[in-house]
Amino acid sequence: MYNKKPLNNEVASLLGIIDACKMYKVITKDKTELKSIKPVMQELVKQDSISKEVQLFIHEIQAASVVTTVAATS
Repeated sequence: MYNKKPLNNEVASLLGIIDACKMYKVITKDKTELKSIKPVMQELVKQDSISKEVQLFIHEIQAASVVTTVAATS
């Protein structure tokens, strides 16, 4: 799965989304394969600026959603 070529923008964005949302099962449902893919994907996201930005954006949206929900129910 992993080669040392730089990621293109589309792949980097998708990896950021998958990692931020913990959606590794969209790649495979095999638990053994998941164990080997997950650390590689996490490392790719750490190394790629686009993946990191996408991941940060998703986390900010999730945090804003929690704050909005708490404020609405108070």
